[in-house]
Amino acid sequence: ADRVTHIESIPQRQAVTGDWPDWVHDDVTAVFAGTGITKPYKHQVEAVNSIASGTDTVVATGTSSGKSLTFLVPILDSIA
Repeated sequence: ADRVTHIESIPQRQAVTGDWPDWVHDDVTAVFAGTGITKPYKHQVEAVNSIASGTDTVVATGTSSGKSLTFLVPILDSIA
């Protein structure tokens, strides 16, 4: 019995990027640039600023949208 009742394809959207916050150490941005991430997504910039300010932050986005980067940047910056 086929249990799939609905499939919906959502069109791809253009990525919206931002600049790394000024407080992020150059060594941290260089590491990400080495992996091909030269500009973070807008939601990543907003989240890293929120986390770095000490605000409890939830990031709810799709698979492979960079959620891990949002918590790694403040951690890496603190040890850079």
